[in-house]
Amino acid sequence: LKQLALEVGMESLSEEGGTVRLAFAAQRRFDSDRLWKLARASDGRIRVSFGRGIVFKVVRRGMKEGAFLTFLLELLGDIKVLAN
Repeated sequence: LKQLALEVGMESLSEEGGTVRLAFAAQRRFDSDRLWKLARASDGRIRVSFGRGIVFKVVRRGMKEGAFLTFLLELLGDIKVLAN
C-alpha cells in the first residue's frame, strides 16, 4: 500500500473512525471527468473534495479488513491511471 501510495504521489494517508483519508498535493493533476466517474461508481464509498489539494475519503462501512485493503489497493491503481 505504501509503495503504491508513493508511486501515485500521495501526500498523506490517515484513518479515523472507519474512514481512510488519501490526500494529494495541489500540484497533482487528475482527469476530473474520470475521477468523478470513479467516485460515482463506488456506491458512496469514495468521496472526493478539493481544497489545497485533492482528498479522497474512503469509507470502510461493513467491509472486513482484507476486503477493505484490497479495495484501497485497487483504488490506488485506478488513481495512478487517472493522474496526469
